[in-house]
Amino acid sequence: MRNKPQVLVLGGPNGAGKSTLAPALVMDRIGLGAYLDADTIARGLAAFDPAEPAIEAGRVMLRRIQQLRRDRQDFAVESTLSGRSLAETLRSLRSEGYAVHLVYLWLSSPEESIRRVRARVAAGGHGVPEPALRRRHPRSVRNLFDIYMPLADTWYLFDNSASEPTLAAYRISPDEPHVVELEKWRIMKGGRDA
Repeated sequence: MRNKPQVLVLGGPNGAGKSTLAPALVMDRIGLGAYLDADTIARGLAAFDPAEPAIEAGRVMLRRIQQLRRDRQDFAVESTLSGRSLAETLRSLRSEGYAVHLVYLWLSSPEESIRRVRARVAAGGHGVPEPALRRRHPRSVRNLFDIYMPLADTWYLFDNSASEPTLAAYRISPDEPHVVELEKWRIMKGGRDA
């Protein structure tokens, strides 16, 4: 697997724990050096109002992806997957020989996303407007199943609604997915129609 350059997508709705998981997973366990997160870039552009420079942060992130891709470097990118723009980049990377891996942290509802983002804000972290959370959560789940899982060479789907993530399903070859938690898997797949 390591003969190809690697891209890891760490996906999930806002508040799912992507940024919390990233250092342990991306840097320590997998050993990827470059980790791209538009929220972090936005905070660097405007520390007190990261919502304002979000579009510019996306552009900065895309430029960095282009640089890493030119150099055939391994990297990871964080995304809610609520949009489709990353999909085109992943398609292009695959056509250039990159292996695409996906780790998705699922939350049970938009309300869980709202609760977690409020807790993050109370602890000094960045906020996301509630209407955006309600809009992004179902889009994220729908896009996960309809767009991003089919693009990935491997994927791991975790339920992160409780205090510890629980592996629900994974696919490490072109075969059918391996379902670890059948009931959770059914609920997750049902959420794509929300």
